[in-house]
Amino acid sequence: IPDSVILLEGNPFAKWKSLKTITVSDSHPRFSAEDGILFSLDKSKLISYPRKHAGDEYSVPANVTCIGKEALYGAGDLLQVTLPEGLIEIGDNAFFALDSVPCISIPSTVTTIGINPFYGMYRLEEIRVSPGNKTFTVQQGALYNRKTNTLVAFPRRYVTSAFAFRNGITSI
Repeated sequence: IPDSVILLEGNPFAKWKSLKTITVSDSHPRFSAEDGILFSLDKSKLISYPRKHAGDEYSVPANVTCIGKEALYGAGDLLQVTLPEGLIEIGDNAFFALDSVPCISIPSTVTTIGINPFYGMYRLEEIRVSPGNKTFTVQQGALYNRKTNTLVAFPRRYVTSAFAFRNGITSI
């Protein structure tokens, strides 16, 4: 990415099916890359994880506080994604079509989760939330925002014979 590019909306490379790596000039004023993955300059925001990046596991770096909109879009070769304590925000469709990941664990520090964060995660069996998280909780497999009484997500492959919404739920 040349220095002349100063604005990126969401993940501009989300639909680039064969992209393996992203490079950014060392003098770029707004963006940086580490191991072929695109971040904000200070590396606090994960912007784009290339769909064909090498490896089947990814640990989001500890200094990342925001996973941007569609940041890991279509990275279907991933089998595991580890989110760090200190992460605050998960953007809209952040994990769109990570169709081989069976479990996501939400750290205690996450306070914001965007729209359809796990859409297209066809093998998702379980969403875990750190016990110290004051904003989100899991009941009967479903992820809820306890502050807004909203059902945020339900894992596609969660096995249950019956489901009852949490008391007080006001939005799905």
